Amino acid sequence: MDYKLRILSLKCYLKDESGGDEVYLKSAGKKIWPVEEKYVVAKEETTPIELEFIIQKGAVISYELWDHDTLSANDHLGSITITAEAHGHFVNEFTKQGKDNSKYALEWEIG
Repeated sequence: MDYKLRILSLKCYLKDESGGDEVYLKSAGKKIWPVEEKYVVAKEETTPIELEFIIQKGAVISYELWDHDTLSANDHLGSITITAEAHGHFVNEFTKQGKDNSKYALEWEIG
């Protein structure tokens, strides 16, 4: 059985950098968002994503949130795993651990 996975938005609760984080989303080792830009500057706000995928019931998908850096290695801001088990509306949090902190939430739904 196929499900429709919709990734709706990314909410920033706590940014890592004072001017905002230059974020992008990866899955299976590939950047999936933003589609046309290298990154999106995220401040403490909600950013619409609006991605849609057809997935199989029971599929397990991992997502990684990254902060783009020009002069150093990109920062990994956290990972989440989505399992396509039931229809509904969900929110999962990315939390960076270490000397710098950030906190984001990914809003998604399966229908």
